[in-house]
Amino acid sequence: MIHGYNISDPVDLNEVKGYTNDLIKEHRMKGKDPKNHIGYSLNKEEGLQSAKITAKRLAEITGKKFYYEVINYINQLLNES
Repeated sequence: MIHGYNISDPVDLNEVKGYTNDLIKEHRMKGKDPKNHIGYSLNKEEGLQSAKITAKRLAEITGKKFYYEVINYINQLLNES
């Protein structure tokens, strides 16, 4: 599948970190708005794993480098746990 992105295109790592942290909070039900979560309260590792699954699916569907960077950042956080 061709997604039309260039692997050398720069990705803003601050944007990746912000998006990733929001995604993890959403999965952990830690957001400020109770409407913006998946309905379960997860611990940190479960939240990271859930966010990783979501990011992998987005990467597969879109082929965007951004989501691959999100996966890399989540892997870093998992290794720090």
